[in-house]
Amino acid sequence: MEKIPDETIQKVWEKAIIVPDYDKDQARHDSCGKLIYKDAYGVIDSDYGWVISHSQQESDEANEVYMKPLHWKNDLVANNPVLLGNCDC
Repeated sequence: MEKIPDETIQKVWEKAIIVPDYDKDQARHDSCGKLIYKDAYGVIDSDYGWVISHSQQESDEANEVYMKPLHWKNDLVANNPVLLGNCDC
């Protein structure tokens, strides 16, 4: 798997929703409302871990426009057609 540059990770992080009373540089919500921590990027055994999800409609996965921050569990559900009905976002 190709390493995503830190600059790209930062740009995608900035798409996450700022949470009142939290440091916007440390914690945010994904588009489903799950709390994610910036330092937990790529950590899939964490309650606050997140990944970069790609729009399924677009084929250019290298384009930041189609990337969004998503809690790792929400990413699993969003990318699994069998579980899609269980996704909150």
